[in-house]
Amino acid sequence: LFQPSQPRERRKTEKNYKNNNNSTHNDDDYRNEYTSTNHYCSVPPCGNNGMNPSARKAFLLTHNRLRSRLANGNAMNGDIGMAPQAANMLKMKYDCNAEASAMAAALTCSGQLSPPETRPGYKENFIKIHKTYLNLPQTATHVRKS
Repeated sequence: LFQPSQPRERRKTEKNYKNNNNSTHNDDDYRNEYTSTNHYCSVPPCGNNGMNPSARKAFLLTHNRLRSRLANGNAMNGDIGMAPQAANMLKMKYDCNAEASAMAAALTCSGQLSPPETRPGYKENFIKIHKTYLNLPQTATHVRKS
């Protein structure tokens, strides 16, 4: 998945993890934000490129849950210890253009970040998963456990 790198774009496609009284969400609060009527759980039709709505929801939920842990200071920083809380971590919203960019990068099978000029406006992260028997939603869950 990709995160828009331009602040103006980011504000359009993400939501702050902190609520109005500046307190952070715990995992239960965060989980409850993902309901069938919440727009963060709905994904737009992005065409037929191997992804499906279930996979899109799973990857979006996984990415935002990982970002939530980081935002709240509950993520490891390598061997150093816990990473500090994020000052302005924003929640991702699904974007079909980001999906197309991610799919293009994944199909190269390079195992490396794609050149920035091939993904203007996007940042990139990736993980290699060698469990080819997993379907896409299971893959997203596996990423969360890795």
